Amino acid sequence: MRIKEKKTHKSMVEVAKDCYDLARLHTKVLLNYLYCAYRCGGYYNPCDDNGRGIPIFELKEELSKREHIPSKKEGKTLRRMAAKRKT
Repeated sequence: MRIKEKKTHKSMVEVAKDCYDLARLHTKVLLNYLYCAYRCGGYYNPCDDNGRGIPIFELKEELSKREHIPSKKEGKTLRRMAAKRKT
């Protein structure tokens, strides 16, 4: 019987590169980074490697390229309007 080899995880260098590649991250992750940057005094370091942090203006610049995510209240209103159109 042969034992299957497990897939190796990403190396720490690859993970660090992914943390700073804002274009590849999901919008909700970027919003979380922005929230953390506000709490941390203007910069956020997602990898905790004591390297450079991501400044708020870079996060806002990337978020401005994305489509709008409705808030809870906006989502509720949109769902109600869609339900009215169906009936």
